[in-house]
Amino acid sequence: ATLDVALSLAWLATAYTYAKGMASRGWAIAAGVFFGLALLTKINAIFIPVPLLAWGVLVHRRRAVWPSVILLVMGPVVFLAGWPWLWHDTWARLSAYLFGTTLHRMVVPVFYLGRVYADRYAPWHYPLVLTVVTVPLGTLAWMGVGMWRAVRRGSPGQARQPGWRPWLLLAAVNAIAILFLAMMPFAPKY
Repeated sequence: ATLDVALSLAWLATAYTYAKGMASRGWAIAAGVFFGLALLTKINAIFIPVPLLAWGVLVHRRRAVWPSVILLVMGPVVFLAGWPWLWHDTWARLSAYLFGTTLHRMVVPVFYLGRVYADRYAPWHYPLVLTVVTVPLGTLAWMGVGMWRAVRRGSPGQARQPGWRPWLLLAAVNAIAILFLAMMPFAPKY
């Protein structure tokens, strides 16, 4: 019952519509709208463009320019339009939101490997270890196979062909990005 599930749905919707937006301006606009909705859901959504733009450039090269521009422009517009609190004194409130409440967070105590981390965030490897011990082994195995195949066979020349490879690479890039971001020293781990 946290915002993580809602953010996961918004992230998935943004990634899917961004990928479809490579061939359609309407889908690209939808990706921008979903990115804005994701930003309205949780501040962590600010990182959504990182794996999407990397995938877009790797797979679609120049064709990724307009969908990327639309994503990066529409997202903040939807974010600002969707939060009336930001309509007045916008810059001061936006900076207070981005730099005040998000950088100075309360540390949530975590019991990890026999120790309670109550004064600082858990170690960088916490997200990896929790992923390995909480996700079913079969799911992890198939995820590993899929990611390996996406990286091995998802080269730009092959990915331009219709089929599953670009989608598999998109999933792999997003999964790696999410774990990488969670492992950062500034990322809350609980």
